Amino acid sequence: MKPVCTLSKKEKKKAYNDKYHAANKDKAVVYREKNKEKLKAYHASYYARNRERILSARADNRELNPEHEREVTSNWRKNNPEKLRESKIRYRVKHKEQIRDHQKEYYESNKEKILAQTSKYAKDNADWVKETYKAWREKNAERMKEHRAAYYQANKERIQAQHREYRERNREEYLAHGRAYYSDNREVLSAKFAAYRAEHSEQAKEYSAEWRKNNQERVRILRHNYESRKKTNGGTLSKDIVSRLMSRQKGKCPICKVDLKVTGNHLDHIIPLKLGGLHEDRNMQLTCPRCNCRKQAKHPINFMQEMGYLL
Repeated sequence: MKPVCTLSKKEKKKAYNDKYHAANKDKAVVYREKNKEKLKAYHASYYARNRERILSARADNRELNPEHEREVTSNWRKNNPEKLRESKIRYRVKHKEQIRDHQKEYYESNKEKILAQTSKYAKDNADWVKETYKAWREKNAERMKEHRAAYYQANKERIQAQHREYRERNREEYLAHGRAYYSDNREVLSAKFAAYRAEHSEQAKEYSAEWRKNNQERVRILRHNYESRKKTNGGTLSKDIVSRLMSRQKGKCPICKVDLKVTGNHLDHIIPLKLGGLHEDRNMQLTCPRCNCRKQAKHPINFMQEMGYLL
């Protein structure tokens, strides 16, 4: 007696397809490789025509077989890292605003939790975080510079207001820090300021004139201190000191040898008054404005050694 088949028509078709595919597996691989572009176009067209039905079927399948779906997804991610990366990039570019809004909303809703987690992680991995940030900053120095400049321009008034408020709130601490920093880096800062003034002479003159106008009391005190040092150290200058020095130096700056008739000249104390130099003809020289600004109150030997001369 012939056995009765209990399979439904759908199950029969599936069994037949499975058997056929198993028997012709190698042929299928060869066909797919040979018609790769054609199949890709067909799948894209099919998906476009049946998108809603496919998404609905996938959603139903995820609910019925969540473990299987997770396993399939995980395997696909492991086997297709480049595709996954490209897909994420495309998604971020396409949904940039939505992602930003979502992140902002999530942060506002979970601010305390995020800050606590970040703080804990940074504390537990302090060395790694420090090295990572340092490497990133070195690699993206220009990018950070541009970002800071753009941020400052976009928030200029708010940042300046915050700085003013901080200085007023911590005035003594702020001034003490500035004095300590200047004391520790005096030579470097003086050279830097002198170089800037030499390079931006017009702006420096305008700034100095504006500063003197707005700080007349301070200017009076500084001038009084300078005159006091001259009186303390003693001495006066001859009326023709400039012409005599110009002749003696043959119209050249004794430091950089430029023509003083072209650059203009400054009367400079060879040994600065601050270091005990006298306000007399024998302690005077004519220098170009640039060299005088760079020398300031430095000892001549120290200054010339900084300029590269072996004294």
